[in-house]
Formats: sequence, C-alpha cells, structure tokens
Amino acid sequence: MPALANSAGWFMIALGGYSAAAGIGELRLPGSWDRMIRELDQSKALQFIIGIVLVALGFAILMAMPYDPADWLSILIAVVGAGAALEGICWLAIPDHFGRIGLGLLRHGTKAWACFALVFGVAALAIGFVRLQV
Repeated sequence: MPALANSAGWFMIALGGYSAAAGIGELRLPGSWDRMIRELDQSKALQFIIGIVLVALGFAILMAMPYDPADWLSILIAVVGAGAALEGICWLAIPDHFGRIGLGLLRHGTKAWACFALVFGVAALAIGFVRLQV
C-alpha cells in the first residue's frame, strides 16, 4: 500500500524533525523547556491557545492519516494523534493541574528528556525515510 507507506513515512519525518530539533534546542540552551512550561503554567491565554492547537492538530492527524490496523506504524500514528487531541482537551479542561504535571516531569532530568527527544527524533527520521516509497 504505497499511499499509506508514504503518508506514514512523511509523518514520521515531520515528527522526527520536530523531536530532534526540540531536543537539540534544550541541550543548547538548558532550562528552556522548564521556562516554557513555567510561562505556560502562568498564562491562561497560552493554555487556551495550546489546547485549541493540540485538539485541532490531533484530530487533523487522525482524519488525514490512512489507518491500517495491520500496520504498526499506522497504529502508532493514530496513538500520537489521539494523544495530542487528549492533551489539548486536558489543557482546556484542567490547565492548572496539567501545567503542574509538566513541571513535575521536567523538574529533574531535563537533560535526560532532551537526549531522549533527540534519540527518538533521529529514530523517527530513520523510520520515516525507510518507509518512503518514492
């Protein structure tokens, strides 16, 4: 199924590029993620905008990506889309609690999270390029 393979491949390239760039950014300027989450936790307007964007992006992924239950990458992409939509709903419904969760995750080991994001990004890029059927 070439269309599914290409869609999944391009999605993984985009996700990998985003993740690797975010990881590199935090490694270059340590504390950026912590500051970003603290600022987001303090701004009701940013929380609402992030929520709307994540809901829209999550549902766009779910609607745009061909789904094949026999393809593990298709399932992973559906989980990412649903996860983004659910995260957006949480930012809209319980922004005070959700900001604290983000701060708690980043309180210790931001460098480890950044390294994970970079490694995940490189792996996602590799998977994406392998899946492209040009």
